[in-house]
Amino acid sequence: MKTLFFIFLFPFALQSGTVQHPQTGTSTRGDILKQIKNKKVSLFFNRIWNDAVFVSNEYKIPIALVLAQSAQETGFGTSKNCVHNNNFFGVRRCGKYEMYSCKFESFVDYGAKVLGQDCYKGCVTLQDWFTKLECCGYAGDAKYTKRLKKIIETYNLYLL
Repeated sequence: MKTLFFIFLFPFALQSGTVQHPQTGTSTRGDILKQIKNKKVSLFFNRIWNDAVFVSNEYKIPIALVLAQSAQETGFGTSKNCVHNNNFFGVRRCGKYEMYSCKFESFVDYGAKVLGQDCYKGCVTLQDWFTKLECCGYAGDAKYTKRLKKIIETYNLYLL
């Protein structure tokens, strides 16, 4: 029964944007991080939270998508590219992974790069973004958005 309920709830959450927290009206960092049982995942989201929020607000990209893409691209902060290059989104230039002086620089470049492309103009909901990521060829892997959705679903990021 829980699975059936979630199948119906999750697509609605993607379309409506956010689900309201019963007491405060919004979900918070603490709400999300408390319910994550995997310590590595929780620490990763906590580590990137402020940069993700900044990029989300500045470039109007859903916070759930920013968090999920960074998690996907870095293996929750464990990839060599992330650790050595501060590259939290797998950004490449001229076929080589971009090197950043700090993670904030990586987040801002990602925001500017995504928002700066005409393909992503007009995206509002998570579903809009998933559709555009697929049709604009953001990733070479056809299952990329499916994996992003799984991260968002697993860690309840759609509540943000």
